[in-house]
Amino acid sequence: MFEISLLLGIPTVMDRVIQQAIVQVLTPVFDPGFSPNSFGYRPGRSAHDGVCQVKQLINRGLHYAVDVDLSKFFGWFLLLQNQTSHLPWRSYG
Repeated sequence: MFEISLLLGIPTVMDRVIQQAIVQVLTPVFDPGFSPNSFGYRPGRSAHDGVCQVKQLINRGLHYAVDVDLSKFFGWFLLLQNQTSHLPWRSYG
């Protein structure tokens, strides 16, 4: 429906060192507040763990699993925001 192109960013060694330092500081602060059913990019969790949990829940009688990719949502939202910025009713931001 909407196509968004992003510039390719290849991190340098210094970028990766800084990113890792930030992760080591912020993970203990924010990780405890995440849902126990969240498996993406979390320490000690993997996609395989998520699949195993879905299988267990199906065996317990549940029928739905939801996979959400927020990065695509925000890309779509930014595109929509840019396309509607000229409208007179847009009062946020």
